[in-house]
Amino acid sequence: MKQITDISGQLYVDPKRRDAFRERLERDGQIFDFQSEIRRKDGSVAWISENAHAVRDAAGELLYYEGIVDEITQRSARSTTANAATSARCCTSAACWAWRNSTNPISKRRCVRSSTPRLTRWA
Repeated sequence: MKQITDISGQLYVDPKRRDAFRERLERDGQIFDFQSEIRRKDGSVAWISENAHAVRDAAGELLYYEGIVDEITQRSARSTTANAATSARCCTSAACWAWRNSTNPISKRRCVRSSTPRLTRWA
């Protein structure tokens, strides 16, 4: 920890995330599930979720932030994969609808209706 002199620049992949973290703590006094990409000591990148609150003295001056940091790299990767799959299904469904409703007979042949998942609701 002694080697860290600039949390924004040395830990956060996007230094603006630290600013956003501090702004929300200043505004709300606490923060829950604030997700950011950070650099590990070995230089690799990980995703974290922060829960914290500001600790102040009797005069209301900020003393420090207190909280918990959880590594969520695996959870974030699963979420990204699921979002990409959902996005692909949405695009496929929309494209299939456009082809089925097209007046161009060549376009209609591109859509294989039996293999195209249908979007029933938005998440």
